[in-house]
Amino acid sequence: MSNEIWLTIEEVSELTQEVKETVRRKCKRGEYVSKHKIEGKRKLYFVQLNSLPEVVQENYLNKLNPDFNDVAVLENNAELYAKASITARKQADKYLELINLTKYMKHSAIIEFLQDWNEKHPDKKSSYSAVCKARIKYEQFGEDALLSKKKGLKKRNIA
Repeated sequence: MSNEIWLTIEEVSELTQEVKETVRRKCKRGEYVSKHKIEGKRKLYFVQLNSLPEVVQENYLNKLNPDFNDVAVLENNAELYAKASITARKQADKYLELINLTKYMKHSAIIEFLQDWNEKHPDKKSSYSAVCKARIKYEQFGEDALLSKKKGLKKRNIA
């Protein structure tokens, strides 16, 4: 067990896109395997990487190993994006734009930004949770993951 990876709350917060206080609460509730160290009046938490969701674990390990950027995977994603319907591409483009605009913002700044964004762009409305989920999908799987998987609604025959 000497090869266990322990992350600070700040690192976990950055990886999961959660507020530090949320991570701390999850540690206290036992949702994450954690340990703490008391330094003076401060209680420092450390979270075991293996207790985080698989997506987060893979994202962390991919950051450690930058050679993961496989050209074939990127080309495949671009091909799927090109073949997608116009509506699916519009949705993906919306989330790509929002991900880029909110890249360096924290939780409260993103919420304020989205309120303003939704007023200015009623056709591109989004919520904080939708942007966070889209960011995680995009970081793990690329543009392809942002494409809508829904097919057009079929009309029912009423007899």
